[in-house]
Amino acid sequence: LEGKVALVTGGATGIGRMAATGLAGAGARVMICSRKLEMCEKTAEEINGIKFVAQVLSGVSGKDLPPLIDEHKQKLGTGAVLLIADTGGKAAVAAGVTKDLTDRVSAVDLVKAAVPELGGKGGGGRPDMAQGGGASAEGADAAIEAAKAVLKG
Repeated sequence: LEGKVALVTGGATGIGRMAATGLAGAGARVMICSRKLEMCEKTAEEINGIKFVAQVLSGVSGKDLPPLIDEHKQKLGTGAVLLIADTGGKAAVAAGVTKDLTDRVSAVDLVKAAVPELGGKGGGGRPDMAQGGGASAEGADAAIEAAKAVLKG
């Protein structure tokens, strides 16, 4: 299912969660929805033993991303987050890694992998929080896959 996108309603618990996990294991990019955001976040994808949440957002700016990253990190407890803001003409990207994992993976590396897929260059920050930008959010799926590749090692 590489390159395919699956939307699983009720994907945060029970049979829906099992379906979402199976689809992700088969290579699909899986989006889950549930009545409670917290349950979706608990079902975060796990790559190489690291929980990973990635989202493409509309209606937010690059300045909005760091607090959103912090909120996701707090809810995950341990893991990595990649958020891409489609600002209408350009893309902003931010990554966060919980402090307990910065010896294994850096948010800077996640951003530097994602930014070229968005038509940008560079990106920087700290091991636990980094930002960058690009010309367009059209490459968001490829940017997420590039960040996953960093997590896979």
